[in-house]
Amino acid sequence: MNADTRAVNGIKWTSASVILKALLQLSQLIILVRLLDKSDFGIMAILIFFISFCQVFVDFGISKSIIYHQDISRKELGALYFINILFGFLTYAVLFLIAGYISDFYSEPLLCGYLRLIGLILIIQSFGLQFDVLFQKSLKFNIIAKIEIISAFASFLSAIIMGINGLGVLALIYSAIIMTAVKASMLMFWGIKAYGLQLIFTIKYIRRHVVFGVYIVSNAMISNISSQIDTILVGKFMGSEVLGLYSVLKELILRPSQIISPIVTKVSFPLMSELNYDLMAVKLMYMKIINYISSILFPLYVITIIFAKEIILIFLGAKWLDGVVIFQILAIWAMLYSISDPVGCLIMAVGRPDISMYWSIAGLFYMPMVIYISSFFGQLGIALGMLIISILLYIPAWYFLVYRLCGATLKEYFHGSLSSIYISAIVGISLYFIIQFLPNILYLRLFIGLIAGIMLSLFLNKILNKDFYNSVLSLFRK
Repeated sequence: MNADTRAVNGIKWTSASVILKALLQLSQLIILVRLLDKSDFGIMAILIFFISFCQVFVDFGISKSIIYHQDISRKELGALYFINILFGFLTYAVLFLIAGYISDFYSEPLLCGYLRLIGLILIIQSFGLQFDVLFQKSLKFNIIAKIEIISAFASFLSAIIMGINGLGVLALIYSAIIMTAVKASMLMFWGIKAYGLQLIFTIKYIRRHVVFGVYIVSNAMISNISSQIDTILVGKFMGSEVLGLYSVLKELILRPSQIISPIVTKVSFPLMSELNYDLMAVKLMYMKIINYISSILFPLYVITIIFAKEIILIFLGAKWLDGVVIFQILAIWAMLYSISDPVGCLIMAVGRPDISMYWSIAGLFYMPMVIYISSFFGQLGIALGMLIISILLYIPAWYFLVYRLCGATLKEYFHGSLSSIYISAIVGISLYFIIQFLPNILYLRLFIGLIAGIMLSLFLNKILNKDFYNSVLSLFRK
């Protein structure tokens, strides 16, 4: 089976998994925003940040190293499995000890207990990490898809049941733990059947992976703080209720990107790693990723901007309407975010996590200042600050993270999303005039606008972006 065929099969299964998971998570959000307080979502945003930060140390870059190194032995895998579990317990122990200090920092007394509870995810997850990456490396996305769909459904049911019964933020915490437990159990069951399990601990079997992982951990740790500095500071200076509004709007606007980007990058990373000796092939594949992602997301975000009020009313309810303008600004920011996100795939594929680490270190110097100054202008200021800094960093990011890794010129990089910009502009202008004639019926306006936007986008892609259009058609033909 050639790379194109494997990529198409991988995209189909990954698409099914990501889309169904996203629909479940979106349905969960739609229901829970009507059952929980804004402050509950603010607390959960803080918890998610610290758990995501700690997960970096549990994995320690080992997953990326297993995919990158093509000559890995069974003894190495056995030693690395043991290391993942050890790091899971050690990381939880550290989180348990510092939970009180984090609680004091945010002046939220209950945060300590919440962190110690949700931190169990770190231990549970470590038992399935390696099998997840082995399935990815062998492109067995059908197994991964089934596991992720089942675990997401278990999380959805538990969250809704507990939310209805008035558990508040605990509904979000317990549902996250349940999802992790179901996923880890199924990964172990199918993983041991497919690859076996040999527990060995010898330094020589893990040395090169730990060295590889040091850069990844350092980079992920720093980039995690840099990318979530808005959550950290909004929660500290504005309180959990304001953070709840901001984080829910940000989560909703990033949902399309969180659906599309993993579909493309999850499949592309193993394939790009196989081609890491051929820089030209890696560059062409990366440019194709940028084109595909922007072709889908740019028009979708333009539709989101135009129908922001309708989307918030339908998905979140009237009490969230004060966030319409913030939502629209974040939609523009999300466009830039969507084409910068896949650079992580390129960095890992060429084995240069050090470059990304240096870029993230630089981010620690300017991002806190940007967010701190923006916070004086409220949530709107935070959103504008995020957008402005993303625009200013477009060219520096290209030079340090794209040009230096695969040699793509600024013209090539910009051209990857140029047709999407043209198409999005035409879609946006057309929809602006169309909505003037639509009836003032909430669901009907959004439905007609969405269908019209998608159909017009497909038509324009057929004319202006034939490579993407033909690739979409091939998914349905094969």
